[in-house]
Amino acid sequence: MPNKIFAQLPTPGQTIGTTESKYVVIEEIGIGHFSHTYLCEDIWGSEVVAKAFKPKGMINEVRRRWLQESDFLKQLRHPNLTYIFDAFENDNIFYIIVERCHTTLEEVITDLNEETRLKWFPIIARDLLRGLSFIHENGIVHKDIHPGNILVSANSNHELDQSASSFVCFKIGDLGVANFEDLIGQTGSVMANWMRPPELYDESLGPADKRIDIYHIGLTLLGVILGQVVTADEGQTLAGSPRQLAESLKTVYGDALAKSLRRRVAFRTSSPFELWQDIIR
Repeated sequence: MPNKIFAQLPTPGQTIGTTESKYVVIEEIGIGHFSHTYLCEDIWGSEVVAKAFKPKGMINEVRRRWLQESDFLKQLRHPNLTYIFDAFENDNIFYIIVERCHTTLEEVITDLNEETRLKWFPIIARDLLRGLSFIHENGIVHKDIHPGNILVSANSNHELDQSASSFVCFKIGDLGVANFEDLIGQTGSVMANWMRPPELYDESLGPADKRIDIYHIGLTLLGVILGQVVTADEGQTLAGSPRQLAESLKTVYGDALAKSLRRRVAFRTSSPFELWQDIIR
């Protein structure tokens, strides 16, 4: 029996789910390396997001990724991590249903002016570092933190009060390539070249461990200040260009970010809380 996946991704208007829970697909809202995401509506009329793992490659590998991400999301319940509602399989398509967040940090920072970004910076940093600290406390390394994977939740009860202001919360999403820290060396690290930390180019710079996430958070927060996604190729990364860029910032946060972007892992910020202490110092 072939192990390949032959299946059709959902279309708008289609109902997915199980006998206990059903969701109507409204529209496709994103395409990732391993999955497609869809805006859906549950039986209560509430918006949720369905992440459908792409029906290509070996079915066992797709199922493994689906199970791993859904297990991590179920294990990691925290206000600054996206919340999972459901996980199921329909016709060789593997789904995860998560909360609906209305935008990403990437979209937010490119729209805000410099003054507002600096005002929001400590709030964004606190939310992300609290979420990352919880991930690390559970022995997991995210490995894919960047502005496009940071989701912004804005909640208010406008049905009761039209004048109610929104409560904004920043959440870490997409644990598709996350793994337990002691397994990173065994399974490799899948990530875009523009965000690869120095130690994944040169093993002599230190081990691949949870400080990968510290480097990624440093790049992300640097992007908040600059109003853009910060990228670097292999030569720039090994030359320490991201750290140098942080050091050149005319802001009190520059030194803290520069420390999180150090090439040598031993000299990099060691934990999310240490980075938070450096930021508010």
